[in-house]
Amino acid sequence: MIGDKTALAVWERFRNFSIDRYVETYQRLNITYDVYSGESQVTPESISHANAVLEEKGLAVEDKGALLINLEKYKLAKPLIRKRDGTSLYLTRDIGAAKQRYDQYKFDKMIYVVASQQDLHLKQLFKVLELMGYEWAKDCQHVNFGMVRALL
Repeated sequence: MIGDKTALAVWERFRNFSIDRYVETYQRLNITYDVYSGESQVTPESISHANAVLEEKGLAVEDKGALLINLEKYKLAKPLIRKRDGTSLYLTRDIGAAKQRYDQYKFDKMIYVVASQQDLHLKQLFKVLELMGYEWAKDCQHVNFGMVRALL
């Protein structure tokens, strides 16, 4: 259920645990970052803003109670941006995160280093940002890689 405080507390605990483990792994590689964040830390206001712009620009289309964006003319399918129950999805949170990052950092380039399994998702994200009218969308780039296999 949306807003379930117990579920949110469990989720936050696991999110923080994951970030702690990322930090430990990076430290073993002698890599540090100024900020460790992800789409899970996007503010509800950013998600609401993303939805409002998508609707204002006529990009969001309702389908059986869910919202999607028709990107078929770009050969990028019809990604969902909100489930029927009102829950946001990765794409919506990634849109909000990109805008938040631009507003905070005014980046010259934002590079997503993400596995190749996310190629379609990131193409959809960058196209949606462009269609939303964000001039900086052209400064987003995906550097992909194959799956990383741990050797034990």
